[in-house]
Amino acid sequence: VDAELLERAWTLVAAHHPVLRTGYRWEGLDQPVQVVHDASDPGAHGAVEVHDWTALDPAEQEARFAAWLTDDRLAGFRLDRAPLWRLNLFRLGPDRQRLVFTYHHSLLDTSVVWVTHEALATYDAMRAGGTYELPHRLSYQDHIAWLHQHLADNAEAARSYFAELLDGLEDPTPLTALRRSTPAPDTGIYGAMRFRLDAEHREDLHRAAGLVGVPLP
Repeated sequence: VDAELLERAWTLVAAHHPVLRTGYRWEGLDQPVQVVHDASDPGAHGAVEVHDWTALDPAEQEARFAAWLTDDRLAGFRLDRAPLWRLNLFRLGPDRQRLVFTYHHSLLDTSVVWVTHEALATYDAMRAGGTYELPHRLSYQDHIAWLHQHLADNAEAARSYFAELLDGLEDPTPLTALRRSTPAPDTGIYGAMRFRLDAEHREDLHRAAGLVGVPLP
């Protein structure tokens, strides 16, 4: 992988998508705003940081990578400092490398698939001496403008709807199946856990899922 070329490809994609060049401002303002930096601003693009671990054996590579992922998650982002994403390339062997794209959840949802595809397609085209035509995407700014107008036009109707829907509800929905005898430590790290439910709690979970239309096996 040519790291310099990869960085150029991601820079082109960031220039194409304003959301990848945004940060937030809130100090001295009535409400937070999302600020789009100009595509020509070098600070609006992420650089590829290269980690050469080819001298390490595979077991040590995996251990160090797991520790690095933990540190990367805990590092978070400064919301007032664009870009709210970063790229790290790990060289693990002559034909083995890893690319980690870390981004703040306010930028992308499942659209991360589009962005990743566009960046890698641009890289492949540039490496072959050609260009990749980035597809046109609808502007998120237009959606925000529509949303504000929609809320302004329908605010009273929305209040009435939810007031009627929630009338009579006083307590939060209990999640009895997820109660624990001891609280989980707040490490800020996500993982997976397997546990068994007794018959009573299993039925509770099925009833709760049915209320929101989620089928369970």
